[in-house]
Amino acid sequence: MISLSSLFKWLTASFIFLVGIQFLLTFGQLAVYLSQGSFNSKQIIGIRLPEQFSDAWFIVLVLITSIALAYFIFYLLKLWVIANDFSKREVFSKENAKSLNSIGKGICIFTVTLLGIDFILNLSYFFSLINQEEATSLAYTLGKRIGYIMGILAKWFPLLILAIFMLILSELIAKGSLIKSENDLTI
Repeated sequence: MISLSSLFKWLTASFIFLVGIQFLLTFGQLAVYLSQGSFNSKQIIGIRLPEQFSDAWFIVLVLITSIALAYFIFYLLKLWVIANDFSKREVFSKENAKSLNSIGKGICIFTVTLLGIDFILNLSYFFSLINQEEATSLAYTLGKRIGYIMGILAKWFPLLILAIFMLILSELIAKGSLIKSENDLTI
C-alpha cells in the first residue's frame, strides 16, 4: 500500500510536469508567432484574448505568462522538496513552515497576477455587454456582467484556495514545530 506522503510527492511531481508542459506550450505559441508572423490562438493559459489584440501585446503577454509559469514551477519544486521531507517523516520543522508560507504567498501572487491579466484583457467584452441588442433590460445586463465576473473568478479560485490552504498549513506546522521542540527539551 502506498503511503499518503508518497502519494503527495507523486501528485506534486505530476503537477510540476503538467505546468511544465503548459510552460512549453506558451513558448510554442511564441515560436509559432515568430515563424508565421501572426498568432492564431484565441487564448493563453485559459485567458481569452480580445479580438483586436495586437501582435506586440501578444509577445508581451506570452513573456509575462511565461515568467509567471516559471515562478509557479519554482514554488511547485519547493513543494516537492517538502513532500520529500514528509515522506522521510520530517514534518514539523521550522524550514517546512517557512517554505510552505513562501509557497502559499507565491501561489497567491501567481493567481492574482493571472486573474488581473484575465480581467484586464476582457474589459472590452465586459463593457460591451450593455451595447448588445439582446440586452433589453438593466437587470439582464447586470446579471450577465456579474456572471461574466464570476466566470473569471471561478477559473482562478481553486489556485487561490490552494494558496490559502498552504498558508494555514504553514501556521499549523510552525505551531507543531514549536510543540515538538518543547517536547524534545522536556525529555
